[in-house]
Amino acid sequence: MCPLSIGRHAGGESDSVTFRPAVPSFSGETLSAQSKGDTVTRIYSHAIQDAPRASRSLLAGLVAFSPTGKLLNLHAQMAHSPAVLAAYTGIRQATVAHGTLDPRVRSALMLATAAVTGSAYAQAVTSFLAARAGFTPSEVLALRDGYFLNYAQAPMDLPAAPGERG
Repeated sequence: MCPLSIGRHAGGESDSVTFRPAVPSFSGETLSAQSKGDTVTRIYSHAIQDAPRASRSLLAGLVAFSPTGKLLNLHAQMAHSPAVLAAYTGIRQATVAHGTLDPRVRSALMLATAAVTGSAYAQAVTSFLAARAGFTPSEVLALRDGYFLNYAQAPMDLPAAPGERG
């Protein structure tokens, strides 16, 4: 049973997320799945025009670098808190300015991570980024499926993609 369910709940007018703890706590006590979890309302996704003033210029800057040319859900939701959005954009700017990973490696890591999480949205965005970084459609699929493409010189204990030598 998945501890997270999304959808309409009885008596609720809007979509919400219910989290049911189903893992051991750090104190050692075991929390079991409950029949009713705490309901958490979804975070509103802002457009640039309706975002808090302090978030608007940050959002405009994110659109310029978005793979879709539009705000990503993540950015539109963080806009609700200008402090959170400013912290996120600061980390992104520092990563771009001082990061040592090649853009292809970064995109491959993001795609592999998205695939492990199983998020169709994250896989779609990171697949687009991987293609923009120069991966072919078959390489994007191989990365998403967990195969190592063997273009880097670093030894890694990963399975080679079908047709590739490891």
